[in-house]
Amino acid sequence: MIRKKNIIISTVKLIGKEPDDILREEPLDSPDQGLNYPDRWLKKETLLSVFDPNQNWEETKLSFMNEELSEAIKKDLCLKEFICSCTDNDKGKIIVGVTLKTGKGYVLSFSKTADVWKSNLIFEVDNPEVNYIRSIVVGQLKGKENPEIVFATKPNGQIYCLTKKNNRYFPEILEEKRFGSGSTNAREIIITNYTDNTKNEIIAAIAYSHAGSNKYNSAATKWDKTLGCVLSISYDNNKWTKRVIDDFDGQTHTRMFCSGDLLQEGRNQLIVNAVGVYDYENKQINPQTHLLLYQQKNKKIIIDYPDLAIKSRGMAIGNIDKSDTNSLIVGTRTLDVEGYKKTFLLCYKYQHESKSWKKTIIDTSGEIGFHTVAVFDVDNDGQDEIIASDDEKGLIKLYKFSQKKWKMKVIKNYKHRIFVSSISSIDI
Repeated sequence: MIRKKNIIISTVKLIGKEPDDILREEPLDSPDQGLNYPDRWLKKETLLSVFDPNQNWEETKLSFMNEELSEAIKKDLCLKEFICSCTDNDKGKIIVGVTLKTGKGYVLSFSKTADVWKSNLIFEVDNPEVNYIRSIVVGQLKGKENPEIVFATKPNGQIYCLTKKNNRYFPEILEEKRFGSGSTNAREIIITNYTDNTKNEIIAAIAYSHAGSNKYNSAATKWDKTLGCVLSISYDNNKWTKRVIDDFDGQTHTRMFCSGDLLQEGRNQLIVNAVGVYDYENKQINPQTHLLLYQQKNKKIIIDYPDLAIKSRGMAIGNIDKSDTNSLIVGTRTLDVEGYKKTFLLCYKYQHESKSWKKTIIDTSGEIGFHTVAVFDVDNDGQDEIIASDDEKGLIKLYKFSQKKWKMKVIKNYKHRIFVSSISSIDI
């Protein structure tokens, strides 16, 4: 019997008195009122769950109450948020970045023994300049012995690399304060071999943060023009090297990217979402968000301007139809503004004969949209499936392309709006 992959999902369930309640700490005047940000809700539930398709998608909720963290978590009462990644080298291990309400950060690992998931503290972020772990990845950067753990933070945009030696993890800060102290947000990171297909590098999304405008973000800055860049960090000859792939001419930034071979070149390209800018005077998104594909030497191609979107946060690449060409799967996000309010889960496939992109709408939702998207061969049949969070409707969905059409299955219904920060897969 072929074992199916387990799916790990980190979720914040946004809870009001009723499922549709809008419950916030204070009124916000930004176009979408900030409803997708979990730390703006008075009442919420933070979850890290493993879903097992071998057991009809049975959910196991993982606990953080281990020896090292139990007192800290009890003192803080609840977690602010966490995000997870899975190692390729250590089978059955999940690496998790945890941020408590106080801003204290931890890196944990979870492993399963005798049907019980146990957590182990890897690293404590003992740095007053860090109050939030935004993203975390695991991959080989320095050699073949142990994979490195890399995580991005705010408010100083510090990117940490943890290297394991003699059963201990040693930290290096690879990048910080690119857009100033207290105003730099290192948002997303991946490990891929985009620049040189013989070795991995870190790709990071870094942006100026408007944290100082008020308690959250003011209407004048929430979706305004924001400085940002896509940064490459690589390790060679015992030193780290950094280079800016794109700074968008100072007009915008990115909040998500992915890497894979969409053009059948035999090497990875980098796909980046350039965030749209909201024109408050004319009440429209201008310029629009757009999807960019970077080939080697930073040569870039515009794939599309997704309809009604302010950004595309969910992005993944995979072979969803058992063909010779990979597809790009994109989930969009829009604003709670008249004329918008509709989001899409999209599939893009490159057409070599016409040198154009075929776009297919897989699904639609409301303004929060499809925040996190992942592509895995869940059932090990040689064809990838899509796992996507429909955050507006509070659903986790699985999509499979079969008999020339998309079929959808709801894995989990939270019955509340959700904010999914990561989706990973793991073989157990």
